[in-house]
Amino acid sequence: MALFADDTLLYSSSIRITAAVKKLQRQIDIVQPWLNQWRITINPSKTTTILFTNKHTNDTPKIKIQNTPIKWSPSIKYLGFHIDKKLCFAKHIKNTINKAKATAYILYPLINKKSRLSLNTKIYIYKTYIRPVITYASPAWASNISKSSWSKLESIQARTLRTISNQPWFVRNQTIRNSAKIQTIKEEITKSIEKYKTNIISSHFKHISNIAQRLTVNYAIQNKPINFI
Repeated sequence: MALFADDTLLYSSSIRITAAVKKLQRQIDIVQPWLNQWRITINPSKTTTILFTNKHTNDTPKIKIQNTPIKWSPSIKYLGFHIDKKLCFAKHIKNTINKAKATAYILYPLINKKSRLSLNTKIYIYKTYIRPVITYASPAWASNISKSSWSKLESIQARTLRTISNQPWFVRNQTIRNSAKIQTIKEEITKSIEKYKTNIISSHFKHISNIAQRLTVNYAIQNKPINFI
């Protein structure tokens, strides 16, 4: 079980799909009497199940909550980001790009070339409101996304910085970034991952610091799934 605020996640794993499903169903059956005792009702229509596998899942038994079968979903939204069954995070990247574009559109009156704000202020607005949308929860997904997804994320930043700096098309993106003293999205996320690792390792809570022992020494962005020992 994983808990965050009022969000509850039950999960299980096995080399066999049927075994993982049975374990998950057992967890739900164990939790149900406690929920009944405290008069907490689970809404099956707001509950989502997902199976992480490359195997065919057409015949996989459905999880039941209060005798209501729950359909297996190809992706779920958990704590603000989308997780797909193959862990390639394509849907999350698409959603991130749309949110970043929407945020930039809202802030356009402040960051366009006619704005009276200084260049430093415009860059600060970008760092505060737009870049966090692009990099949200990146330690969880950065190692798994494709090269094309990286290019799309970098493109969002490049277009926004070009708008802010009011530079013509022939000025290189790298030149604009250097002038604004801004790293690439990949560099920014890599820095975030290193900070995340340090926080885990140095945590005073043993159950958190123990996570570091499961991670490989080289937890870098490699466009492949994170390896566990």
